[in-house]
Amino acid sequence: MKNFLNFFSIFLVSTTILYSNYNYSLIDNNSSSSTYEQLVGPDAFENQVTIHYFGHFNWGTCTVRFGQVRDVVDNLYQDGFEGKVKLFGIGKTQHESSLSNWTNGNNTSVCMDQSPENAVWNDWDANQRDLFILDYLGNLVSQTNISGGLPNNLQSTLIELMNQIPDNQIPGDMNSDGGINVLDIVLISNLIFVNEYDETGDVNSDGILNVLDIVLLINIIIGR
Repeated sequence: MKNFLNFFSIFLVSTTILYSNYNYSLIDNNSSSSTYEQLVGPDAFENQVTIHYFGHFNWGTCTVRFGQVRDVVDNLYQDGFEGKVKLFGIGKTQHESSLSNWTNGNNTSVCMDQSPENAVWNDWDANQRDLFILDYLGNLVSQTNISGGLPNNLQSTLIELMNQIPDNQIPGDMNSDGGINVLDIVLISNLIFVNEYDETGDVNSDGILNVLDIVLLINIIIGR
């Protein structure tokens, strides 16, 4: 029991740390997107490399750069990488009247941060035309301002990151790092809080995610 309580204390601290990582939950405003009017963000696309482009809907250069990044991602999809990489465009509600500049003719998730607070922009310390890349574990790989053009190695970097995604999933290994640890418990807890299901986290295979799955993971970690 003492070991359990000590571990649970570590778990609570780790939860706080994880919530401070790069993440957001914004509504997808692209009517052509498969997640239209749903909350999206890095956590919604586990085990995928995610790309996050910040810009203004009403600026020509911002729109051009977003289109260029989309082209790179579309080429990767055509090469068989669909389901391993996801692009998001993040603008601001103050430019909502120009939203169609980013949504017309494509199915990419496009979100709007609430102005004037712009909390996501501030949390990520994002500037206009900044491009963020997170690996499949949600770790920040790069933050690049692409006002002057896309990095020459963008596509190769994305391919390298996608090739790091494990093929086989261990039950309970929510972040696909090949082991069971406190981060997996945090991720399962996040899903339980929002009443969502993920087969990987259903350790006892009862069709639901609940505290029993967390207890089983804790027992695995402490060696019971």
